[in-house]
Amino acid sequence: MSERANKRLKLCAEISTGTQMQTKLTSFIESSNMEYQECLLDWMVSSYQPFSAIQNDSFRKMVHSLNKKAPVIGEDKIRSLMSMKYFETMQSITKIVKGKDVALTTDAWTSIAKEGYVTCTLHFIEPLTWTLHDFSLGIFKKDGTSTAIDVVRYAEDQMKKFSVSYPQLTCIVTDTESTMIAAGRLFKEKSVEAGGTTSWHGCIDHKLELVTKLAFKDTPESNGTMAACRAIVTFFNSSSQATEKLKEKTKARLGTALTVIQDVVTRWWSTFSMCERLLRLRNTLTVMHLDGDMRLFLTEAQWTVVMDLTVLLRPFMIAQRLLEGQSYVTISLIPYMLYKIRSGLTSANTDPSSSIHVQSISTLMIAKFNEEFGTGEENTVAMDHTAAGNRRHGKGIPKRVLLAMCLDPRTKSTIGIPPADRLVIWRFIEEELVEVALNLGPPEAPAAAAPLDIVPVFRNNHALQNDIFLHELDEDESSAIINVEDTDDDLRELNDANDGLGIANLVPNGGVIWCRETVMAMIQSEVQLYKAAKGMKLRDPHSGLFNNPLDWWRVHASDFPHLAKLALKYLSIPATSAPSERVFSTAGLTIAKDRARLEASRANELVFLHDSVPALKKYNAVIEQRNHANSNTY
Repeated sequence: MSERANKRLKLCAEISTGTQMQTKLTSFIESSNMEYQECLLDWMVSSYQPFSAIQNDSFRKMVHSLNKKAPVIGEDKIRSLMSMKYFETMQSITKIVKGKDVALTTDAWTSIAKEGYVTCTLHFIEPLTWTLHDFSLGIFKKDGTSTAIDVVRYAEDQMKKFSVSYPQLTCIVTDTESTMIAAGRLFKEKSVEAGGTTSWHGCIDHKLELVTKLAFKDTPESNGTMAACRAIVTFFNSSSQATEKLKEKTKARLGTALTVIQDVVTRWWSTFSMCERLLRLRNTLTVMHLDGDMRLFLTEAQWTVVMDLTVLLRPFMIAQRLLEGQSYVTISLIPYMLYKIRSGLTSANTDPSSSIHVQSISTLMIAKFNEEFGTGEENTVAMDHTAAGNRRHGKGIPKRVLLAMCLDPRTKSTIGIPPADRLVIWRFIEEELVEVALNLGPPEAPAAAAPLDIVPVFRNNHALQNDIFLHELDEDESSAIINVEDTDDDLRELNDANDGLGIANLVPNGGVIWCRETVMAMIQSEVQLYKAAKGMKLRDPHSGLFNNPLDWWRVHASDFPHLAKLALKYLSIPATSAPSERVFSTAGLTIAKDRARLEASRANELVFLHDSVPALKKYNAVIEQRNHANSNTY
C-alpha cells in the first residue's frame, strides 16, 4: 500500500474517533479565551474601569450576548491576569534597555487620599532604528519623608527594578524645587561612586516660569490690570446667566461658543491664556458692558497692558509648548529658544515706542532671565555652567544642552551662540569623543558594506505657527551646507584618514600606538567633516512639520561613528520633567475619588500598564518594521 494511502487511512481513523477534531476545537477555544482575557484587561486598564465592573450583571449580560461561551471572569482572576501582564511587560522593558544609554525624569505627587507617590520615566534612542522611545516605570508610594536623600532612594529603587545602572544613566531630569536641586547633586555623587557620569538637568519650563511670573504681578505702571482681569473672570464664573449670554453672543459673532479662562497661580501659561482669551472676547465684552449685562470692565490703558503682556510672553509660550514634548528630540532646541526669548525681551525693552509698563516689566524679566540663563555675551555662554548659580545649581546653559545642540543636524549651525563660545563647545565635543574612541579601542578591519538600512519612523506631529519666531534655523541652514558631491568627497577623506592610520599599526605591537594623539587627529577630522556636512532644516518646507534629527542620524551614523555615539547619549534627554507630570495625570484618573482606597501596589500596576503597554507595542512595531525591511533587502 502506498504512503499516501496510509496517511488517508490514518486521517479517516482520527476523524472517526474525533481525536483530531477535538484537538483543534480545544486549541481554538483556548486561543479565543486568551484573546478575550487580553482584550478585557486592556479595556479595564485603558478606560480606568474599577475591578467591580466585570461583576456587574449588565456587563456580563452584554458579554454573553456577544459570545455565549465566553468564560466568566471574577475580580480575583482579573487581578491575577493584571499581575502577570505587569511582570511580563516589566521583563520586556528590562531586556530592551539593557546596556543602552538612558535618561530618567522623576517627580513626586500627592493623591486625592493625601498619600505621597513618586514616579520615574525612562527615555532612550534605539540604535537599531534611531527612534526615540519612553516608558513609564509606574508609581510608588512613599514610605518616608521627601528629603533629597529620599528622592534619590525612591529613584534608585525603580532603577533597580528595571536593572538600570548609573554607568548607563546619562541624565536625570527633575523640577527646580530646592529639594530636587539637592537630589541632583546626590545623584551625581552616587553616579561617580558607581563609575558613571550621570548629570542632573533642571526642567527648563520651571526655570522659564521664574521669569514669566514677574509679568503677572501688578506694578504701579500696570494700573491694576491683572486684578481687574481676574475680577472679570470671577464674575462670569459666579454667574451662570452671564456665562450663557457670553456663549450665545460669541457663538453669533465668532461662530464658536466661548467663555473666559480661569488662571491658576502655579501655572503661568494659564494666566497667559486668560489674557489671550480676554483679548479675543474684547468686542463681545464691550457689547455686554454697554448693554448693562456686566458692570466690570477694563479701561483703555488696561487693555493696552493686556495686549503688551501677550506679545511679550508669546515666545515663552511657544518655547514651553515645543520643549515639553517627549516623543521627539527637545533638549537640542533649548539654546535657540533662549536666544529668541532674550532677543524679544531686549527688543521690547529698548524700543522707544514701548509703553512704560512694558519697559518696566521687561527690565525685571531680563534681570531674572540673565540670572537663570546667563547674559549670552561672548566668552560666557560656553563656560557659565561651571559657576554656581542661584540656589547652588549651575548657572547659564548646561554643558549637556550645548553638546546636544551641536549633535542635532537641525541646530549644529549654533545660531545665537557667539563665535568664541562655538569654538569652546566644539572643543568639548572633541574631548568627549576622544574618551569614547579610547574606550572603544582601535577600529576593526573593514568588512563588506551592508545594504543601507532606512526605516520609516513615526513623524513628529508638533507643528507650531509663529514662523517669525523659528525661521532663522531654516534660513541659516544653507550657510552651513556644502555641495553634496563635495560632502561625499569629504566623507571619503574621513574613511581614508581612518584607513591611513593602519589597522595593524594601531595594535600594541604595531609601529603607531592607539593613543590620545592619534585618536585626537582622527576625531578632529570627523568633527570638521560633520560640521561641513549638509544638515537638516528645522521644518519640512512642504508639510510645515518639524523634521526629526534621528532620521538624519539613521542615514549618517556610519559616516560619523563616534559622533553618533554621543548623539545616542544626549539627544534622548527630555528638556522638561513634563513626562513625569503626565504619569501623574494617569495616576489621578486611576486613584479617583471613588477609588481613593486603591492599594498602592495595584495602583502601580494599573498606571504602569496604562502608559507602558502602548509604548511597548510602538517599540515592537518599529523593530518588526525594521526586520521586515531587512528581510526584503536580502
